[in-house]
Amino acid sequence: MRLPLQAKIWVTSLLLVLVAADPTLLRAAPPQDKPLPNTPSAEATKESLEKAAAAGDATSMSNLGVLYEKGQGVPQDYQKAREWYEKAAAAGNAVAMYNLGVLYREGHQVPQDYQKAKQWFEKAAASGVVIAMNDLGGLYYDGRGVPQDFRKAKEWYERAAAAGNALAMNNVGLLYEQGRGVPQDYKNAREWYEKAAVAGYAGSIYGLGVLYEEGHGVPQDYQRARELYEKAASDGLAAAMYKLGGLYCHGQGVAQDYTKASTWWHKAAAVGNAEAMNNLGVLYEKGQGAPQDYQKAREWYEKAAAAGDANAMFNLAYLYEQGRGVTQDYQEARRWYEKAAAGGNALAMTNLADLYTHGQGVQQDYQKAEEWYEKGAAAGDSYAMFDLGAMYARGEGVPQDYAKAREWYEKAAATGDPDAQKALSALPIAPANPNAQSHYDLAVTADHQGDVDKAIAEYRRALAADPNFAAAHFRLGRVLKDSGQEQAAAEQFAAACALEPTNPQVCRK
Repeated sequence: MRLPLQAKIWVTSLLLVLVAADPTLLRAAPPQDKPLPNTPSAEATKESLEKAAAAGDATSMSNLGVLYEKGQGVPQDYQKAREWYEKAAAAGNAVAMYNLGVLYREGHQVPQDYQKAKQWFEKAAASGVVIAMNDLGGLYYDGRGVPQDFRKAKEWYERAAAAGNALAMNNVGLLYEQGRGVPQDYKNAREWYEKAAVAGYAGSIYGLGVLYEEGHGVPQDYQRARELYEKAASDGLAAAMYKLGGLYCHGQGVAQDYTKASTWWHKAAAVGNAEAMNNLGVLYEKGQGAPQDYQKAREWYEKAAAAGDANAMFNLAYLYEQGRGVTQDYQEARRWYEKAAAGGNALAMTNLADLYTHGQGVQQDYQKAEEWYEKGAAAGDSYAMFDLGAMYARGEGVPQDYAKAREWYEKAAATGDPDAQKALSALPIAPANPNAQSHYDLAVTADHQGDVDKAIAEYRRALAADPNFAAAHFRLGRVLKDSGQEQAAAEQFAAACALEPTNPQVCRK
């Protein structure tokens, strides 16, 4: 058995705490305020607007669109909102042009169409609507409806910033922080964030906090980061609440305090932060800041998973795999690992491979195991790299290939995996005796097909040709043990371990 999965789950959870600023969060434009006439009731507003619109007033047409979009005094109806915005836009109302762009960008009862969104934003921007300039920058930043172009994004952000838009100032800072469209420059990022913060944008106060937490462009200062996060949190920014929880969890700039971490993560979770929900699950699972409670852990993981958090999906899968707070259920574990893997969680890919290797919740399938290990390795998981090395070293599901085993062990060792380094030092340099290898390969095939007698016979022939074939001793031991021959199995395990005492792949049971 390789490194325990318990080690993995904690590493995953810690990574969540250390997540950097979320560019999507920082660029997300709040709904544009659209002024409505100051009338005594919504119904009176609708009637007065309809009269003015019938008389050709474009602003009233636009505001009628707002009523239907927001469902104020009328049933919410994006289709009617679009019709009124189109009438207003045709009459030259720039705010309606912008609002049409938003409808197409978001796909509100119209087919989502980023090109049409771009066209309407351009018309609104040409008429001086500043938020449209910022949102055009967002389309170029994301490559939606246009080829991704960070330089053009910067141009539009700068135009909006020059007109006083705080969100656009923040977004210019984000480009400098990320080095997109410009050379990475934390000093410029800080200056833009400061401008946006002065203009009242809480996201930039948060962005400044990230710079101080990471020591980017400023001396690392957790206390200053905490102060900035607290300011942003007081403005309701969930990401800042989440970050504060991380500082208390790790004792960075404050005394380590899981209870305070929990308090901040509860606040962030209450306003929809999925990472905070997941981390609350971790605290309950670990019994940190609260009594250990697998049931509550599962509830928080489920909330975070429902909000799309892949790490929570992984943690849920692990609970089902281990039977913690739930009945052990490998099929349910597989289902959640698959969801987490689809969300990009590399550890989930590796654990799916484990399930296929051991036939837990699925039919044993070494080919699928190899495929998932390769996906996990490609996503950077050192466990997957190690396990691929082990598969090739043992010839399990693949032809035994010490060169490939060495290649994967070296990749895992480069990430700092100490077990990979041990496996490398124990890996035979010379290939096995060809005759022994031939019988070994036949044995592995028979083993996979469930032909126990043939597997045992071929492993013994391999050992007759090469008594120092440690992998053959080990695999023969496994087959003997599975067939109830405990004493004979123990002898084979002992022989394997005696041959390669530092190799964790054969010196084990």
